[in-house]
Amino acid sequence: MSEASPSTPASSESPQSVDRALTLDEFERSIVVPRIESFIEAAADAGARAAFTELRDAAADGVIATHLQSRLGSVIDVALASGVVRRESGPAAANALAALYRRTPQGRQIGDSLDAINNALGALAGHTIEAIGVTMRSPGVYALKLRTGQVEIVISLAPAGASVESLEVAID
Repeated sequence: MSEASPSTPASSESPQSVDRALTLDEFERSIVVPRIESFIEAAADAGARAAFTELRDAAADGVIATHLQSRLGSVIDVALASGVVRRESGPAAANALAALYRRTPQGRQIGDSLDAINNALGALAGHTIEAIGVTMRSPGVYALKLRTGQVEIVISLAPAGASVESLEVAID
């Protein structure tokens, strides 16, 4: 469950733009390949089938190139959200798939968002919470507000993820 080493960059590439493939272990492959095959079967057109077939072949080989990682993240998202993996393969498979999801672009983005929230919440350390509440901004989108005597944080909670909406600190 590790990331592969970057390939040697071409002279016009910066080290940050180098392709970083995801490697899958045998257990991850055994979970994700059948999920991808269900997408192939459900695909309405040849282009979608070809794209999922490319992903399935890469997953079966155990190496997911950068250009396929978002598609893998989408497959894993559906598999976890629907509960099909836990139901059909058990909690260990669901946990392994969740760990793999965290390595996809979508999972890394959520991880970055959670890091930002945890850093903002760190401003509350040592303070007494004076007020806390949740409001609905729109269906499925909520705001969690926490206030101390010195700090107020608003965290947005939405289907796409959570983020720090605002952080205000009183300066004496």
